[in-house]
Amino acid sequence: MLIEWEKINKRIDPEDFFPYKKKIVLEIGFGKGDFLLNYSKIFDENLIGIEISRYLILKSIKKFIKFNNIRVLNSEAFFALGHIFKKNSIDKIFIIFPDPWHKKRHEKRRLLNKEFFDRVSFVLKNEGEIFIITDEKILAEYIEENIPENFKREKSPEVYIQLANETKYGRKWRKLKKDFFDFYLIKKNDIEKYWEDILTGKRFDHLLIKNFNLSVFKEKVKKIEIKGENKFISFKNIYEGEKSFIVEFILKEETILQKAFLKGEIFKDKCILKPLNKEIIFTKGFFEIINNLS
Repeated sequence: MLIEWEKINKRIDPEDFFPYKKKIVLEIGFGKGDFLLNYSKIFDENLIGIEISRYLILKSIKKFIKFNNIRVLNSEAFFALGHIFKKNSIDKIFIIFPDPWHKKRHEKRRLLNKEFFDRVSFVLKNEGEIFIITDEKILAEYIEENIPENFKREKSPEVYIQLANETKYGRKWRKLKKDFFDFYLIKKNDIEKYWEDILTGKRFDHLLIKNFNLSVFKEKVKKIEIKGENKFISFKNIYEGEKSFIVEFILKEETILQKAFLKGEIFKDKCILKPLNKEIIFTKGFFEIINNLS
């Protein structure tokens, strides 16, 4: 049910997670899962829901458990499209009432920008479909501006619009008599752009530091700051106990932002350093920190 992509040391092929070979459909930000469930009743296809909220992922697993053609993936969508899925591995992508981020100063948070469509181009098969619906005119205009040349816009299938109308927000906005704006895009060819993968495929268990001195270590970690194009890694804080400590780092790499907590256990003149937060993604930046501490 849950695709544990963090444990796989390469880009995933969605077909590997289903018992039968069918079209692969992706919904980005599936929320309570209304669209996926209703879609599965009409189309005999394999469905993957991407959701950043761990809470919604856990709730959806209980809801989808009886369906052998539905899987869920816990990730930020931008990252998933750029780094998790294989090239040309998805047949359809649905985005139903995404957050519009109304204010001008929040425009950079909008998902549907030019780089998003580049990443969609990477994972979507040629002649693959993307359907987007929104109730916000400002977001519709923003989408219109960012549709790339390798996509052709066509009239949306009525069934897609009907399914979107039956979601939580579809029902809510219809009651308020809001206008809907829909986009149905067909990918016509690939683009050449490619992103360097920031995933390492490696796991990190522990680091043994010999001849350990806490005062020296504290001065060392405080100096860790790594900057680069689309990358910023920095020490944030250290929390001390009697025979242990926790050191906190901030990692911003491309579109993924995470905190890394490392716990140190001190034994005389040695220290064993282990990751504290289980959800940490082992990126190249994470291992840059480890190399600095070795």
